[in-house]
Amino acid sequence: MGDPDGRTGDPLTVLRMSADPTIDPDVLERAVSGLAGGEESVLARAAAEGLPEPADIAEWVWASRYTTETVRLSGHQIVLRGTTPPDGGGSGYPAQNPNRVLSQGFLNDVYMDLYREGGDLPSGIDETTEAPVFTIIAGATVLQNILKNNEDIRQDNRFAYMGTKDNPMTPLFPGMPVRRRNYGGFIYEIDPYPRKFTFAGGVFTEIRPFISSSTTKGTKWEQNPAYKAAPIIETIIWHEDTYQSLAVNTVSNPAPGWTFNPQNWMGEFTPRNILHETCNPDGTILFFRALFADASRPVNPAVGWSILSLDCPANLDLEDCNGYAT
Repeated sequence: MGDPDGRTGDPLTVLRMSADPTIDPDVLERAVSGLAGGEESVLARAAAEGLPEPADIAEWVWASRYTTETVRLSGHQIVLRGTTPPDGGGSGYPAQNPNRVLSQGFLNDVYMDLYREGGDLPSGIDETTEAPVFTIIAGATVLQNILKNNEDIRQDNRFAYMGTKDNPMTPLFPGMPVRRRNYGGFIYEIDPYPRKFTFAGGVFTEIRPFISSSTTKGTKWEQNPAYKAAPIIETIIWHEDTYQSLAVNTVSNPAPGWTFNPQNWMGEFTPRNILHETCNPDGTILFFRALFADASRPVNPAVGWSILSLDCPANLDLEDCNGYAT
């Protein structure tokens, strides 16, 4: 999924986990359909190569899926270049290198477009003005840059009312706070792993957050310096009406006299004892298998916004003993 547009073609896609998590694709493929038990089993080999816990795999897969589908089905794919940023308009990010950071001024303009284009179900309501408040999913550097460049927002102590736990205004996850800090009409969900890219030859190339290296036993995964240095970062203005993720119906009675086991398509790894003439003749080796599938149904793409902007290096504010930056 290196393509920032996240195009998948068929709206109903069984996820193969080819490269969704930041793990070698071959390792993931072996992990999903592989064997567990025994030093030579596929899952054992994958674990030796740095495979994370199964729950982590599922989390990465779905996070990547929801991100790419939100971007793919958004009606606005913006590249912040020049004073009039180009908009892919639902066809993907324009093949232009961004040369602007995300600003509150631009977000102010988007806010009104979002409101006018049908974003009538906001994430919250401003406690003071009762104006709608929308959600931004962004890297921490994006929010820090906006706060640094906007003194009024830094000093604004307004909050957004998010409903109550018993009667939420939006489908919040259990345990989420119902009162959030409101920055210029938006609340921020900080993504520690926002998608980041380089741009060359008219092509965006996604840079993964982690890289692997061999150790005396297995493989270790560390933060990728190229990810931190990647100059382009993606920000998503999330609205629940952009699209719906539909669950797959389980076929349990395909025909008279035939029954299928109900399936969980959410990526839950389950053990299977599958007999095989050569690799598991005695039924002493367990297989672990997970299924991933959903379908994406566009609802109102006009309220979906994804933005590529510059991610400038942080100012470390380092000074010498005399107070001069060197």
